[in-house]
Amino acid sequence: MYFPPTSLLQPLSLDLLATLFFSKLNMCRLLCVSKFVSDLLDVVFARDVLANSSMKGIKGSSKPPLAENMLNDVMSYICEKFTVDVGTVRATVRQKLNVCYKSRTTQ
Repeated sequence: MYFPPTSLLQPLSLDLLATLFFSKLNMCRLLCVSKFVSDLLDVVFARDVLANSSMKGIKGSSKPPLAENMLNDVMSYICEKFTVDVGTVRATVRQKLNVCYKSRTTQ
């Protein structure tokens, strides 16, 4: 049985996590709002979280809401970067959540 070195079992430092996050952020496509929203949501949230969540949480639904503070930060960042209204960003986020959910059910 293989046991990894203990250095691999230690949690990642915040500096390393920040470096990984910003390197992924730099890879986000800036061609249009929808592509950037899709890429940024993939950086911030795990794919299974996106597939099993909704924007606000619906009563009677099994889908919990995404973390509100993180989602608001993402939406405000996109609004500032592309100078678009929040309604456009919400619609794009909703579309991304639907695509993730549909791709989860077809696999």
